[in-house]
Amino acid sequence: MIESTEHKHFPWFTTLFSLLLLCVYVVMAILSGSIEVAPKYLEYFGAPYATQIYSGHVYGVITNNLIHINLLHLLANLVGLWLFGAFIERRIGWVKMAAFGLVSSIFGSMIQLTLTDDAGLGISSALFGFYVLILIMSFRDERFKMKYMYVFGIALFFLLIFMIVNNQLFGEEIAIEAKIGGVFWGFLMGISQRESTIRWQLLLLFGLPFSIAASTLFYAPWSSQWQCTKGIAYHKKHELNTAKKYYQAAIHIDPSNHLAQENYKLVQIDQLAILAYDAHLSGEYTTARRYYLKILSIKKNHRWALDNLKELP
Repeated sequence: MIESTEHKHFPWFTTLFSLLLLCVYVVMAILSGSIEVAPKYLEYFGAPYATQIYSGHVYGVITNNLIHINLLHLLANLVGLWLFGAFIERRIGWVKMAAFGLVSSIFGSMIQLTLTDDAGLGISSALFGFYVLILIMSFRDERFKMKYMYVFGIALFFLLIFMIVNNQLFGEEIAIEAKIGGVFWGFLMGISQRESTIRWQLLLLFGLPFSIAASTLFYAPWSSQWQCTKGIAYHKKHELNTAKKYYQAAIHIDPSNHLAQENYKLVQIDQLAILAYDAHLSGEYTTARRYYLKILSIKKNHRWALDNLKELP
């Protein structure tokens, strides 16, 4: 619910949250020995990889928003937080501002994960949601009119265009989907408000897109990383044929999925090793040799295959 009362007090939540983001970044930068955070620390601080999220670490779509990869990334988000977050906190209070930012961030992360196999980092989805909410509410409430509001809007629009072009031309992986998710959530929240009361009929519809996005954490067959995660699960249970099918699906969706490629090779080796072992044990040495050589064609220095090949008569 958006209240019309403007809070004149200092935006303490925005301040404390900014300090939290800064502290998380500083600790990670110190451990990394650089202003660029080392990738190995991401999962330790709450940004698990896609396969980890799909395997149950769903907290990643929440905690990943606290992490920034470098100083420029952090500063850009802090500027947006103080421009839009503090503005909203003074008008709707810190509880509603924090709740809106949290939901926007989670929604944006889930959208990005299901479309790109990466949940992303930072609070940009919440910042875009904040701006859209301010823009829509400014048409209904004078207290939401912001100085240079349209200039900020044009800047954000061209920033999105720049990131899209940059991704296409230079193969960068700047998160676009999360920001669009934030815009969508800000729009939903904005149109649900009328004269300081919630239009519950529209508010109830919020659960539908959020539930659909949340369901993709558990079922996303179009995702290469989801397919790979399923393959890993069956691989651990030694259901090799099923695991192989999922790895093949993952590679078909994304031929650059190195984890799926390597695990697919491991499944092939495991299956060939079983056949080779049985043939060797039963005295079918020619057949065993053929299987050992196939294993070595997949992994050149496979110790087990090399040792057993030497034992053949």
